[in-house]
Amino acid sequence: HILIESMSKPRVMVIVAENNVGNDEPTNKAAETALIGFLRDPYDFDCVDPEVIASIRSSKQKMAELSGDATAAAAIGSRYGAEVVIMGNAVGRKAEGMSQNLGGMVSVQADVTLKAINCTTGRIIGTADAHAAKVHISPNTAGTQAIGKAAEKAGKKLLDAIMKEWQNQLNNGIPLTVDIKEVASFKDRKNVLFTLKGIAGVSAVRERNWDSQSKVLSVSVQYKGNANGFCERADGHKMKSGGGSLAVTGLSGMQVTLALQVM
Repeated sequence: HILIESMSKPRVMVIVAENNVGNDEPTNKAAETALIGFLRDPYDFDCVDPEVIASIRSSKQKMAELSGDATAAAAIGSRYGAEVVIMGNAVGRKAEGMSQNLGGMVSVQADVTLKAINCTTGRIIGTADAHAAKVHISPNTAGTQAIGKAAEKAGKKLLDAIMKEWQNQLNNGIPLTVDIKEVASFKDRKNVLFTLKGIAGVSAVRERNWDSQSKVLSVSVQYKGNANGFCERADGHKMKSGGGSLAVTGLSGMQVTLALQVM
Protein backbone atom coordinates (compact mmCIF):
# COMPACT_ATOMS: atom_id res chain seq x y z
CA HIS A 1 0.00 0.00 0.00
CA ILE A 2 2.85 2.41 0.84
CA LEU A 3 4.56 1.73 -2.50
CA ILE A 4 1.32 2.21 -4.46
CA GLU A 5 0.63 5.52 -2.70
CA SER A 6 4.25 6.63 -3.23
CA MET A 7 3.81 5.94 -6.96
CA SER A 8 0.65 8.12 -7.03
CA LYS A 9 -1.61 5.04 -7.33
CA PRO A 10 -0.66 3.82 -10.82
CA ARG A 11 -3.60 2.69 -12.95
CA VAL A 12 -3.68 -0.87 -14.30
CA MET A 13 -5.45 -2.14 -17.41
CA VAL A 14 -6.43 -5.83 -17.37
CA ILE A 15 -7.46 -7.40 -20.68
CA VAL A 16 -7.51 -11.14 -21.38
CA ALA A 17 -8.70 -13.01 -24.49
CA GLU A 18 -10.72 -15.95 -23.18
CA ASN A 19 -11.93 -19.24 -24.66
CA ASN A 20 -14.20 -21.17 -22.32
CA VAL A 21 -14.88 -24.74 -23.54
CA GLY A 22 -14.90 -23.67 -27.18
CA ASN A 23 -16.71 -20.37 -26.56
CA ASP A 24 -14.45 -17.43 -27.43
CA GLU A 25 -17.04 -14.64 -27.32
CA PRO A 26 -15.58 -11.20 -26.46
CA THR A 27 -18.01 -11.07 -23.52
CA ASN A 28 -16.07 -13.81 -21.68
CA LYS A 29 -14.42 -12.13 -18.71
CA ALA A 30 -13.88 -14.71 -15.95
CA ALA A 31 -10.10 -14.15 -16.00
CA GLU A 32 -10.40 -10.35 -15.98
CA THR A 33 -12.97 -10.38 -13.18
CA ALA A 34 -10.76 -12.60 -11.01
CA LEU A 35 -7.65 -10.50 -11.67
CA ILE A 36 -9.35 -7.16 -11.02
CA GLY A 37 -10.91 -8.52 -7.84
CA PHE A 38 -7.51 -9.75 -6.63
CA LEU A 39 -5.82 -6.42 -7.42
CA ARG A 40 -8.51 -4.29 -5.81
CA ASP A 41 -8.85 -6.34 -2.65
CA PRO A 42 -6.66 -6.22 -0.66
CA TYR A 43 -4.19 -4.11 -2.66
CA ASP A 44 -6.55 -1.28 -3.67
CA PHE A 45 -5.18 -0.97 -7.21
CA ASP A 46 -6.77 1.63 -9.48
CA CYS A 47 -8.01 -0.38 -12.50
CA VAL A 48 -9.37 0.82 -15.84
CA ASP A 49 -13.17 0.51 -15.95
CA PRO A 50 -14.29 -2.97 -17.10
CA GLU A 51 -16.76 -1.31 -19.53
CA VAL A 52 -13.83 0.34 -21.29
CA ILE A 53 -12.06 -3.02 -21.46
CA ALA A 54 -15.19 -4.63 -22.91
CA SER A 55 -15.23 -2.07 -25.74
CA ILE A 56 -11.58 -2.87 -26.53
CA ARG A 57 -12.20 -6.62 -26.43
CA SER A 58 -15.08 -6.25 -28.90
CA SER A 59 -12.77 -4.56 -31.44
CA LYS A 60 -10.71 -6.99 -33.52
CA GLN A 61 -8.41 -4.15 -34.57
CA LYS A 62 -7.57 -3.10 -31.01
CA MET A 63 -7.10 -6.71 -29.89
CA ALA A 64 -4.75 -7.26 -32.84
CA GLU A 65 -2.74 -4.20 -31.77
CA LEU A 66 -2.55 -5.49 -28.21
CA SER A 67 -1.34 -8.89 -29.36
CA GLY A 68 1.47 -7.23 -31.33
CA ASP A 69 4.64 -5.94 -29.70
CA ALA A 70 4.93 -4.46 -26.23
CA THR A 71 5.22 -0.92 -27.60
CA ALA A 72 1.81 -1.13 -29.28
CA ALA A 73 0.22 -2.52 -26.11
CA ALA A 74 1.84 0.23 -24.04
CA ALA A 75 0.47 2.88 -26.42
CA ILE A 76 -3.08 1.54 -26.02
CA GLY A 77 -2.67 1.41 -22.25
CA SER A 78 -1.44 5.02 -22.16
CA ARG A 79 -4.39 6.06 -24.32
CA TYR A 80 -6.70 4.93 -21.53
CA GLY A 81 -4.62 6.37 -18.70
CA ALA A 82 -2.91 3.15 -17.59
CA GLU A 83 0.66 2.84 -16.32
CA VAL A 84 0.64 -0.96 -16.59
CA VAL A 85 -1.17 -3.32 -18.96
CA ILE A 86 -1.77 -6.90 -17.82
CA MET A 87 -2.77 -8.92 -20.86
CA GLY A 88 -2.87 -12.52 -21.95
CA ASN A 89 -4.92 -15.57 -22.84
CA ALA A 90 -7.18 -17.91 -20.90
CA VAL A 91 -8.39 -21.30 -22.15
CA GLY A 92 -10.74 -23.78 -20.50
CA ARG A 93 -10.91 -27.32 -21.92
CA LYS A 94 -13.25 -30.15 -20.92
CA ALA A 95 -11.37 -33.20 -19.61
CA GLU A 96 -12.58 -36.00 -21.88
CA GLY A 97 -13.57 -39.36 -20.38
CA MET A 98 -13.85 -37.99 -16.84
CA SER A 99 -17.65 -37.64 -16.51
CA GLN A 100 -18.18 -41.36 -15.76
CA ASN A 101 -15.82 -41.20 -12.80
CA LEU A 102 -17.43 -37.97 -11.55
CA GLY A 103 -21.03 -39.18 -11.45
CA GLY A 104 -22.06 -37.15 -14.47
CA MET A 105 -20.20 -34.02 -13.38
CA VAL A 106 -17.81 -32.35 -15.83
CA SER A 107 -14.17 -31.49 -15.15
CA VAL A 108 -12.69 -28.48 -16.95
CA GLN A 109 -8.95 -27.76 -17.01
CA ALA A 110 -7.92 -24.10 -17.41
CA ASP A 111 -4.62 -22.52 -18.42
CA VAL A 112 -3.94 -18.80 -18.14
CA THR A 113 -0.87 -16.99 -19.49
CA LEU A 114 -0.24 -13.35 -18.59
CA LYS A 115 2.34 -10.64 -19.15
CA ALA A 116 2.65 -7.17 -17.68
CA ILE A 117 3.88 -4.19 -19.71
CA ASN A 118 5.10 -0.85 -18.40
CA CYS A 119 3.17 1.75 -20.44
CA THR A 120 5.72 4.46 -19.66
CA THR A 121 8.77 2.60 -20.92
CA GLY A 122 7.14 0.00 -23.22
CA ARG A 123 9.12 -2.69 -21.36
CA ILE A 124 7.77 -6.14 -20.51
CA ILE A 125 7.81 -6.26 -16.70
CA GLY A 126 7.25 -9.99 -16.37
CA THR A 127 5.26 -13.04 -17.42
CA ALA A 128 3.33 -15.69 -15.51
CA ASP A 129 1.18 -18.74 -16.20
CA ALA A 130 -1.00 -21.00 -14.08
CA HIS A 131 -3.24 -24.08 -14.31
CA ALA A 132 -6.43 -24.92 -12.42
CA ALA A 133 -9.32 -27.38 -12.62
CA LYS A 134 -12.93 -27.26 -11.48
CA VAL A 135 -15.83 -29.75 -11.51
CA HIS A 136 -19.47 -28.85 -12.12
CA ILE A 137 -22.55 -30.26 -13.79
CA SER A 138 -22.34 -27.38 -16.30
CA PRO A 139 -19.18 -27.32 -18.49
CA ASN A 140 -19.49 -23.54 -18.88
CA THR A 141 -19.69 -22.96 -15.12
CA ALA A 142 -16.79 -25.33 -14.47
CA GLY A 143 -14.76 -23.49 -17.10
CA THR A 144 -15.59 -20.08 -15.65
CA GLN A 145 -14.55 -21.18 -12.18
CA ALA A 146 -11.37 -22.89 -13.38
CA ILE A 147 -10.30 -19.90 -15.47
CA GLY A 148 -10.95 -17.52 -12.58
CA LYS A 149 -8.87 -19.67 -10.22
CA ALA A 150 -5.97 -19.97 -12.69
CA ALA A 151 -6.07 -16.23 -13.42
CA GLU A 152 -5.76 -15.36 -9.73
CA LYS A 153 -2.84 -17.78 -9.33
CA ALA A 154 -1.05 -16.22 -12.32
CA GLY A 155 -1.83 -12.72 -11.03
CA LYS A 156 -0.17 -13.48 -7.70
CA LYS A 157 3.00 -14.56 -9.53
CA LEU A 158 2.97 -11.40 -11.66
CA LEU A 159 2.41 -9.07 -8.72
CA ASP A 160 5.96 -9.53 -7.41
CA ALA A 161 7.43 -8.43 -10.76
CA ILE A 162 5.17 -5.36 -10.89
CA MET A 163 6.09 -4.34 -7.33
CA LYS A 164 9.78 -4.78 -8.12
CA GLU A 165 9.41 -2.59 -11.23
CA TRP A 166 7.68 0.19 -9.31
CA GLN A 167 10.19 0.04 -6.46
CA ASN A 168 13.00 0.43 -9.00
CA GLN A 169 11.26 3.45 -10.56
CA LEU A 170 10.83 4.97 -7.11
CA ASN A 171 14.47 4.35 -6.16
CA ASN A 172 16.23 5.20 -9.41
CA GLY A 173 13.72 7.24 -11.40
CA ILE A 174 12.71 7.22 -15.04
CA PRO A 175 13.86 9.50 -17.87
CA LEU A 176 11.14 11.87 -19.08
CA THR A 177 11.28 14.14 -22.11
CA VAL A 178 9.68 17.44 -21.16
CA ASP A 179 8.83 20.35 -23.47
CA ILE A 180 7.87 23.64 -21.83
CA LYS A 181 6.01 26.16 -23.99
CA GLU A 182 5.83 29.95 -23.65
CA VAL A 183 9.44 30.27 -22.48
CA ALA A 184 9.98 33.57 -24.24
CA SER A 185 13.20 34.93 -22.73
CA PHE A 186 16.56 33.74 -21.45
CA LYS A 187 15.44 34.79 -17.99
CA ASP A 188 12.31 32.63 -18.29
CA ARG A 189 14.49 29.72 -19.39
CA LYS A 190 16.68 30.08 -16.31
CA ASN A 191 13.66 30.32 -13.98
CA VAL A 192 11.98 27.23 -15.48
CA LEU A 193 15.12 25.10 -15.13
CA PHE A 194 15.53 26.23 -11.54
CA THR A 195 11.86 25.49 -10.79
CA LEU A 196 11.91 22.00 -12.35
CA LYS A 197 14.91 21.03 -10.22
CA GLY A 198 12.88 21.93 -7.12
CA ILE A 199 9.93 19.62 -7.85
CA ALA A 200 9.79 16.76 -5.34
CA GLY A 201 11.05 13.51 -6.86
CA VAL A 202 13.12 15.19 -9.59
CA SER A 203 16.75 14.05 -9.27
CA ALA A 204 18.18 15.67 -12.42
CA VAL A 205 17.26 18.17 -15.14
CA ARG A 206 19.30 18.47 -18.33
CA GLU A 207 18.63 21.12 -20.96
CA ARG A 208 18.41 19.80 -24.52
CA ASN A 209 17.31 22.83 -26.51
CA TRP A 210 15.74 26.28 -26.23
CA ASP A 211 14.24 28.12 -29.19
CA SER A 212 13.29 31.73 -28.47
CA GLN A 213 11.21 31.96 -31.66
CA SER A 214 8.98 28.98 -30.91
CA LYS A 215 9.28 29.73 -27.18
CA VAL A 216 9.84 26.02 -26.43
CA LEU A 217 12.37 24.77 -23.90
CA SER A 218 13.17 21.04 -24.18
CA VAL A 219 14.70 19.20 -21.24
CA SER A 220 15.34 15.68 -19.96
CA VAL A 221 14.07 15.03 -16.44
CA GLN A 222 15.00 12.10 -14.19
CA TYR A 223 11.98 11.53 -11.95
CA LYS A 224 11.61 9.05 -9.07
CA GLY A 225 8.15 7.72 -9.77
CA ASN A 226 6.00 7.57 -12.89
CA ALA A 227 4.97 10.08 -15.54
CA ASN A 228 1.56 10.68 -13.96
CA GLY A 229 3.19 11.37 -10.61
CA PHE A 230 5.48 13.95 -12.20
CA CYS A 231 2.53 15.62 -13.92
CA GLU A 232 0.56 15.80 -10.67
CA ARG A 233 3.44 17.57 -8.97
CA ALA A 234 4.33 19.82 -11.91
CA ASP A 235 0.79 20.97 -12.69
CA GLY A 236 0.18 24.27 -10.90
CA HIS A 237 3.69 24.28 -9.40
CA LYS A 238 4.67 27.86 -8.58
CA MET A 239 7.75 29.33 -10.22
CA LYS A 240 10.68 29.83 -7.85
CA SER A 241 11.08 33.39 -9.08
CA GLY A 242 9.49 35.77 -11.55
CA GLY A 243 5.91 34.75 -10.69
CA GLY A 244 3.58 32.46 -12.57
CA SER A 245 3.31 28.67 -12.54
CA LEU A 246 3.62 25.54 -14.67
CA ALA A 247 0.66 23.80 -16.29
CA VAL A 248 0.52 20.31 -17.78
CA THR A 249 -0.87 20.44 -21.33
CA GLY A 250 0.03 16.98 -22.63
CA LEU A 251 1.19 13.49 -21.62
CA SER A 252 2.04 10.56 -23.88
CA GLY A 253 4.16 7.77 -22.47
CA MET A 254 7.42 9.37 -21.37
CA GLN A 255 6.74 12.64 -23.23
CA VAL A 256 5.34 15.49 -21.11
CA THR A 257 4.29 18.92 -22.33
CA LEU A 258 4.13 21.88 -19.96
CA ALA A 259 3.32 25.54 -20.42
CA LEU A 260 4.69 28.51 -18.49
CA GLN A 261 1.75 30.54 -17.25
CA VAL A 262 2.68 34.10 -16.31
CA MET A 263 0.48 35.91 -13.82
